Parts: sequence; C-alpha cells; structure tokens
Amino acid sequence: MANKAPQNSSAEAEVKQVLTYLSSRADALDRYSEKLRTSLVKIEDVFNDDKRCSVCGQQEHYLAHEAKRTGEGCHSFAPMLRIHLGSDFAKKDKEPFMTATGKYSQGVEDFLVFEKGEIGIREEDGSAEYASNYGFGAATREELKAMVKTGRLLAFLQAVGEAVKGREEDYKAVSELAEKMAQAISS
Repeated sequence: MANKAPQNSSAEAEVKQVLTYLSSRADALDRYSEKLRTSLVKIEDVFNDDKRCSVCGQQEHYLAHEAKRTGEGCHSFAPMLRIHLGSDFAKKDKEPFMTATGKYSQGVEDFLVFEKGEIGIREEDGSAEYASNYGFGAATREELKAMVKTGRLLAFLQAVGEAVKGREEDYKAVSELAEKMAQAISS
C-alpha cells in the first residue's frame, strides 16, 4: 500500500500539469481567435457604418470624443474609411470558403456576400429552401480562419472591385449620353 500513494501523487501531478498546459493553449487560442475576429470586423465595418471612429470604433458622438473637445481625455473623432456601393449592389462569391461536415450541417456551404451595402457571410445548403446571412462578428472562429486561410476574402474583395469598376463604366457611359441629350435640349 505504501507504493500506491507515491504513484497516485505522481499521477495527480501529471494530470495537473497536463490540465495547466491545456488551459494555457486554450487561452492562447481564444486570444488569437479574438484577434482574428477583431481584424475581420474592422474590414467588415469599412462597408457598414460611416459614423464610427477609426481610432476606437465608437460612434461619432461617443462621450470620449465629446470629452476631447473639453480637454478631458481620449482623442478627436477620426472617421472610419467608408466604401458605399449602394443598397442595390449585390454580389455573391463564386466559391465557398468553407463546407460543413458536421452531423446536422453536412453540405452547408459558407460564401462571402455583398448585399444591401454590407459585406457578410451567406450560409447555404445547396437548395433554395435554406440560406442565411450574417456578419463576421457572428461567425465561428473556424469560419473566420477558413475565410482568410483559403484566400477567398481577398479574392472576393478583388471581384467586388472588378464588379464596381464595370458598374462605374456603365454609369459613366449613361451619364455622358444623358449629358449630351441635355446639351441638345439647351442648344
């Protein structure tokens, strides 16, 4: 019986060491996941809200910005970069950045989508029956990781740029035609 006590003590110490290690790894994973989410939400916000501060992310009339004007701290409001493509501009990525393999979600694909002036994620099951849109802040860490790791985010933003360029050229041609028509009336 004397031998069992040291073995139990050794096993206890080993389990404790493993659990401490796992806890440390889980904390690091949470930190990196939050860093990833924060970075992607900043990209998402470029398209979503023109009244946020690029320094702190708060609304324009946030108390800390008001305090700066009276010399009480924080910083002056610095507007966030805003890209407004209009609420009628819509584009869905041609390739999913992730396909679910779980028991209840097998075959569900995640696509990047730009709709109603906002970038986000569309979850589809391949049928017309199910589709759901949500923002980067609501995505799982695996979805966020896949979005970046697969390269789909950058490819999608480039595709949106090309679509906007095509749209710009269409509007340019139509506006020039309208201008010529207006000049004909005033001549």
